[in-house]
Amino acid sequence: MSIQQWLLILWARRLVILLTLAGVAAGGIVAGSRLPKTYVGKARIMIELATDPITGGKIEPRAFEGAVATQTALIQDLSVISRAAQFAGYAPMTEARTEAELRARESAARALGRGVVATNVPNSNLIDIAGYSGSYQEARKLAEAVRRAYIELSIQQQRSSAIRALVIMQQQMRIFLQQRTVASERRTAFERLHDVVLRDDGEDSDTETMAKIAKANTDDLQKMARRKAAAVDQSGNILALSRIDAALSAAQASLGPNHPQVQALMARRAVLAANVQAPAVAQNAAISVQSMMSQKVEQMLANRGVLAEGRMLLTEEYASDNLIRALAARIVTTAQQANVVNSGVTAVGAPNGPVEPIAPNFPVICIVSAILGLILGVQIAIVVELLNRRVRGIEDLARMGIPILSALHQDDDKGRAELAFDAAA
Repeated sequence: MSIQQWLLILWARRLVILLTLAGVAAGGIVAGSRLPKTYVGKARIMIELATDPITGGKIEPRAFEGAVATQTALIQDLSVISRAAQFAGYAPMTEARTEAELRARESAARALGRGVVATNVPNSNLIDIAGYSGSYQEARKLAEAVRRAYIELSIQQQRSSAIRALVIMQQQMRIFLQQRTVASERRTAFERLHDVVLRDDGEDSDTETMAKIAKANTDDLQKMARRKAAAVDQSGNILALSRIDAALSAAQASLGPNHPQVQALMARRAVLAANVQAPAVAQNAAISVQSMMSQKVEQMLANRGVLAEGRMLLTEEYASDNLIRALAARIVTTAQQANVVNSGVTAVGAPNGPVEPIAPNFPVICIVSAILGLILGVQIAIVVELLNRRVRGIEDLARMGIPILSALHQDDDKGRAELAFDAAA
């Protein structure tokens, strides 16, 4: 069939189409008027880049989009919705005591969660929380309750994580302190066994003693050089001493041993004799000290291999001390995080939303009803036409192969009919 034939059929059955369209449209309007009204309330939050105010930790820019998407999904989590139901007054604030009460609260939270939608504002760190309800006051209250529950649970989760980490670090600290005590006991036993003192700066008493001996040897060499220089000058004292001895012998023979001149010569002789003997005594003492130092050095050199083990013990102590200091700093930081009141989520503005309901949307209902009514009316008109088929024009006769001599059709606006003959006939 041609398009013209279809149009003739639809035009002939136009009353059916119009009645169907009007009926469907009226039914849609009536049904829409009986639908419950739905209002929307919105609350907005901002995800901060600096998530940790204690350590200053920040979300990496390349991971920020994923972090915001994760937070958006968590807002619609059952734990957040359950807490929001308590804040909104849909559930008691007390904890569930029985399994049946817990299941009832979970069912209520799931039903409430179907009216909560969280969406990320494109190209930003803002998240819009939309709550749907039968009144605009309840819709705004629901959105604000979800926002408050999410922020509170974020803080609670951060504190719980910090407390768990703090417990683990405290246990690790006890282990480190025990290891430090064992290392200190091993060091003390080593010092007692080998009669050596290991200092905290990594040195030992033998090394310090060797350094002093080396310095003393340098000083002794300098003193010996000075003594050799002084020994050259002793020839004058020896000559003077021989002269005093000769004069003293002559004076004792002529004047007697108690004469004042004899006593003065004896005093001068004692002074010169002491000056002559002093370098030799000092040299003998230096030789004795040098011998003792050599023995001490040989003993310390024999202990050098043992001292290497002692330094390893000191290294273990230093490593334990570094671990303890680093862990102590982390414990202080984590303890501060356990008391933090900022979760990196900030509420932006007050909840808002339109006073007018967003559903049912009567213009859309009317348009959809009219389209459906038109489609249904066309289908009904075609069915009626097929059940009660009629000739609507010469095209129908031509399609069936019936010869046409003439056709009477309306030619002008005044309704005058005119007879036309078919030239083919």
